[in-house]
Amino acid sequence: MKHIKCKMLLLLSAILLVFSSGCSQFFDRSGYIQDMLDATYKGKFEEYARITDSTVGEIESDYNDFIQHETEVFLRYAGLSQDDVIPNDLLDQIAQAIKELYSQVRYTVNESDRDGNVTINIEPLDVYNGLYPEFLAFNQEFRQRNNNYEFQDYTDEEFTREYLSPLIQLLTEYAAAPTYREPVTVIVNVFLSDNGKYVISDESVTAIYNALIYYSIDNNSASTISGT
Repeated sequence: MKHIKCKMLLLLSAILLVFSSGCSQFFDRSGYIQDMLDATYKGKFEEYARITDSTVGEIESDYNDFIQHETEVFLRYAGLSQDDVIPNDLLDQIAQAIKELYSQVRYTVNESDRDGNVTINIEPLDVYNGLYPEFLAFNQEFRQRNNNYEFQDYTDEEFTREYLSPLIQLLTEYAAAPTYREPVTVIVNVFLSDNGKYVISDESVTAIYNALIYYSIDNNSASTISGT
């Protein structure tokens, strides 16, 4: 499948710290990328807030928006959406598991070159391939139970809870021992825009996002998730 094109990744698409062109030689481009990734995936807000002249609360709010988006990705993978009746405690459990999982993304940010290019060495987190075999087995069993009318007297919320709780448990267990794909390299250019702000392109944002988390499912017979 095609990789997800994320519209919710506010941290990665944020404008970089403002510097005048005369001070551009002092701007730590690789440090900025490091702090941005640490804030986005690992929930480390202080340095990113400092370098962007933001408050920790603002950065944390963007982080929570990102985790909410990734929660919706997981729900789509499970065949659900926010339109389904999903208890808030289950949404909180998914978000917590994703926070734990994403805190383990692997990347090394190298020093920028003279042209402002920053090389990022990444081991993509292989979430959905890693979960797929057990998800498939569970879904086959659950479908058979449903065909046997086991849930005919359940409310919508009870049915969703019966279905989703075991999948959240699988996600939580996977977060304790995640798997990774072969390393890849992403090169992004941090440049001074016409309005005096350092920026990275939308294409760079997408490249980083799709490299850190592998959203494809390799088995051609598998159901796939799709991005927004």
